[in-house]
Amino acid sequence: MWYISTRGLAPRVNFEGALFSGYAPDGGLFMPEELPQLDRETLCQWSRLSYPDLVKELCALFIGSELILKDDLNDLIDRAFSRFRHKEVVLSVQVEEWVERVGAVAWCHICI
Repeated sequence: MWYISTRGLAPRVNFEGALFSGYAPDGGLFMPEELPQLDRETLCQWSRLSYPDLVKELCALFIGSELILKDDLNDLIDRAFSRFRHKEVVLSVQVEEWVERVGAVAWCHICI
């Protein structure tokens, strides 16, 4: 995956380049050149994941396995979340009442 500057004047870089350079040389922020497209089935499967597992799936979309192998990435994420008191890190619950009122899907994230 390539990352481009929000100002459009810097050369594109990979994840490592974006991570370690901070701002783009033109003063912009790096963002993905293209956003991954997720189908409904994937979103439904991901809706049942724990927060750490969801983070692993999302990070794998933006960090190429040529830079960090998926097993290594998962280990890094596990270590980053290991100090949280709640095993789920963030408790996610579907807010059905709100969904019924506005006709949309919503998720309420409560940090523990």
